[in-house]
Amino acid sequence: MTTSNGYRINPELKIRTDYEQFERIIREAAQLAFDSQKIVHLKKAVAIYKGSMLPSGASEHWQMGYASRYRMMYLDAVNDLLKMLYSGGDFKTLHDYAAMAENVEPGCPNIICWTIKAFWKQGAVTIARHHLEAAKSLLLAEEYQVLESLMAAG
Repeated sequence: MTTSNGYRINPELKIRTDYEQFERIIREAAQLAFDSQKIVHLKKAVAIYKGSMLPSGASEHWQMGYASRYRMMYLDAVNDLLKMLYSGGDFKTLHDYAAMAENVEPGCPNIICWTIKAFWKQGAVTIARHHLEAAKSLLLAEEYQVLESLMAAG
């Protein structure tokens, strides 16, 4: 629909986007007290998020704020999920979701750290070391320092 300020979705059409669904599930997860319920919600939310919204228009000024906000929401949600899976000892699921998150946000030191921890806890020490070495060539020096700090923190 065209307005004097530009284009917008016609509110009469009752369209819901995956980003709205993602945000709703994140809000619901924040209200939950039990990790098992929160884990279910966070799994749903991180499965919905597929990366930057409208990547072909990423430089459009109207989109930058939204894209940044949803990306930060995703990173917070995936970190919370991975932390809970680690605390609960579900290292196979931790690995699965960390690998999925690395595909969505490659080069994120926090996600790489969770992937390495998952390998380590499953006894795949050689693969964990290889992943850490691969990160050294993928990340900037500052990012790799962040990864090392995260790994040292346990």
